[in-house]
Amino acid sequence: MSFNLQELDYKTLVALHNCVCPALTWAAWMLATVSWAGGCGWLIVLVLWRGGHRRFAAQLALSLVSGLALTELLKHLFHRARPAVVYPYLINLPLPDLGQDRYSFPSAHSVVAGAFASVVICNCRDWRGWLAVAIAVLIGAARVYQGMHWPSDVAAGWLLGVAAGAIAVRLGRFLPGNAALAEAPGRQESPEE
Repeated sequence: MSFNLQELDYKTLVALHNCVCPALTWAAWMLATVSWAGGCGWLIVLVLWRGGHRRFAAQLALSLVSGLALTELLKHLFHRARPAVVYPYLINLPLPDLGQDRYSFPSAHSVVAGAFASVVICNCRDWRGWLAVAIAVLIGAARVYQGMHWPSDVAAGWLLGVAAGAIAVRLGRFLPGNAALAEAPGRQESPEE
């Protein structure tokens, strides 16, 4: 018995397509929209920077930039067609003209979400880290549900994102600035951290 990734990708897409409902389609679209190119992540970077958490903000920014750059490089190397192009009946977008004409592998949304989540979980080993991981999982699932990515695009994206985030955390430790956010929600950082 051999493992067939293409068959697994297709069966997963079909299974998600069988769960289609208008509310879920719009929710997936909204989640993908606010996470495009790091979307809300950049707002969080700005809030953290302005709040004095500069090292954490720099690590997040570095993870977002490196994740996006890595994604663009790999998309142009692999040229994998999107599922919506191969199987147009599997597209789940609220408006037909919302599809993207770019390549599928890896999922940029998943790379960026994985990178962001890995930096957050390295800096906040509490509910905030796990919330970031849960959001990354939802973003990836939304992209598969929409028919814009194969499940393997999303899984590879998460792995690449975690790697980009880990590198950003390592490099960010050499940057001047405050240490990571405290694990305890009410703890204040001292200026010398």
